[in-house]
Amino acid sequence: MEFTTLEGTARNKGKSRTRALRREGQVPSVLYGHNVEPLSFHINIRALNQLIRAQETPLVQIEMDGKSWKCILKDVDYHPVSDLPIHADFQVLQDGEKISLTVPFRFTGTPVGQIQGGNTQFVLSDADIVCLPKDIPAFFEIDIVDLGIGESIHIRDIDIDYEGVEFTAPASQTIVMIHAPRIIAVDEEGEGEEGVEGEEGVEETEEAAE
Repeated sequence: MEFTTLEGTARNKGKSRTRALRREGQVPSVLYGHNVEPLSFHINIRALNQLIRAQETPLVQIEMDGKSWKCILKDVDYHPVSDLPIHADFQVLQDGEKISLTVPFRFTGTPVGQIQGGNTQFVLSDADIVCLPKDIPAFFEIDIVDLGIGESIHIRDIDIDYEGVEFTAPASQTIVMIHAPRIIAVDEEGEGEEGVEGEEGVEETEEAAE
């Protein structure tokens, strides 16, 4: 596991102070966990945005006042108009204590079914899991090169590769699939009707040709 170090600064609560921090490019935050006294602090918005956009599990080491905590970015609130982060929650990781978190998928390769004309549909971009801190993956890498038309990958297809990780989604949950390409069946009047390639699409084409 790799942790991104973030420098925090203790803050005093209060609406006026919170608004002032946001104007200064700081994000009010809180750190909490079992046997940990909740701490209010603020961090630089640019550092937080880099963490959010990393497309990896947001593992963080918060350093503040000579102390440090290994945490996970648990939640972020965004402004309804600007979509900028306005508050962040960090949960302290405890050795030997399981934690619930969300881990992103990282897909590699171009599916053979897509090369053949199929349409790739990414159903999930991440997965909710439960595991010990030592077993937290940075991401789930899924090779989709061999995925053909009509084929799909499910949660059950990847859970065996990550020992100590429990997926909370059903094993049958689809992650990515390749749809058959759509074709246009032309009738006698020259009007097109969209259909799915396969038996049904073939029948439509044959009828139009008669």
